[in-house]
Amino acid sequence: MFRNKKVLLMFCIILTLASVNCKTSVQLTTPQKRQITTQLIQGSYEDIFSATLTVLQDRNCVIKKTDKTTGLIFAKEEVSSGSPAGEALEEVAMIAQWFLGLDEDEVIPTTDEVTTVKIGCILSKVDSTASQLRINTQEFTLKIKESRRGLLLTKHKEYILTTKPIYDEAYYRKLFTEITVEVKRREAIN
Repeated sequence: MFRNKKVLLMFCIILTLASVNCKTSVQLTTPQKRQITTQLIQGSYEDIFSATLTVLQDRNCVIKKTDKTTGLIFAKEEVSSGSPAGEALEEVAMIAQWFLGLDEDEVIPTTDEVTTVKIGCILSKVDSTASQLRINTQEFTLKIKESRRGLLLTKHKEYILTTKPIYDEAYYRKLFTEITVEVKRREAIN
């Protein structure tokens, strides 16, 4: 009886420790998301608009579309890409299948992945000395899973696209700080 209580107590302790170590993802509310992605910036509308473009370009973003009247800026940044040596991967797959003596039904997968961040900015003039800047950032990841099957190693490709919004406070804080510094630099020049 005493041994069973000990086992039960140990089980409860392990279960408690396991649940404490589990990470739970926090779901942000719409106002919380807006608070992270929006900031009031002091300066003229023109300086803030131009500073935003400059900072995005400094981050190696490609500006896709701008409209100074409405305050819209669309940009994208290629963050990472997989192996550019697609042909080399094909050769390695064929050689590996031959050397490993795999059956014709066995598969040798190769994967390429490209991650792109798309950025949308909306600048709204509050008054002559400040404007509100909202930046929305989405991460798009395209995975191309390629495999070879059969005796003739016929190619099979599968395309997987995942999208996720970015709500990293540190990311936005740094971005807004860079834009604010660029606005102050522009004001000092004028």
